[in-house]
Amino acid sequence: MYVIDTYCDALLKLQTDFRNTYLYKERSIEYLDTPKLESNMNRRIAGGVKVQFYAIFISPLLPDNEKWQHALEQIDRFHKDILTQKHMVHIKNFKEIKNFLERFCD
Repeated sequence: MYVIDTYCDALLKLQTDFRNTYLYKERSIEYLDTPKLESNMNRRIAGGVKVQFYAIFISPLLPDNEKWQHALEQIDRFHKDILTQKHMVHIKNFKEIKNFLERFCD
């Protein structure tokens, strides 16, 4: 059986942490194993999640002129915090999910 999780708010939390700690250079959240994320790398593996969708969430309370910047920052966190983890593959369409599961999963 393959577990595919279609929602994860880790990007928002990683972005918020990055914004809060940017000047101090010490991050309080690391995707690999922080308990502050419901879906971190170790929990994903332990739970047998083979495919994880990551949501980009933009608060409707943000001023319109800041929304695009927040989206870009979450995309940046995806590339720097998540795709740098061992065994992570960026899947861009549904056909790639099927190919990935057939090739790499039991």
